[in-house]
Amino acid sequence: MENQIILQGMRKEDLIEGVADEVFRKVAEYLKEIKAPERMMDRKEAAAYLNISHRALDDLTKNGKIKYSKINSLVRFKQSELDSFIAKNEVDMNSLHKANKNKRF
Repeated sequence: MENQIILQGMRKEDLIEGVADEVFRKVAEYLKEIKAPERMMDRKEAAAYLNISHRALDDLTKNGKIKYSKINSLVRFKQSELDSFIAKNEVDMNSLHKANKNKRF
């Protein structure tokens, strides 16, 4: 005799939808726990990413403005660190306009 599940008062479609929703929820939960390895860039890639010269990148790292990692003798930059630097240095155009408006020439 086959194993059977007998459900009363529930349509087959509702059962399938409920199971699918639970599977989707579990998979989404699992994917949140898994993190892709963070992208690391060398000096050339980091300078290109920021659209600055290698010299400017060196100055920013020497002044502690951008953090980097040293793996053996290789310097690497996390993309998240570069993104953070960009965000911290974003200029609010409204504030800049107000400041320039109040200047007397």
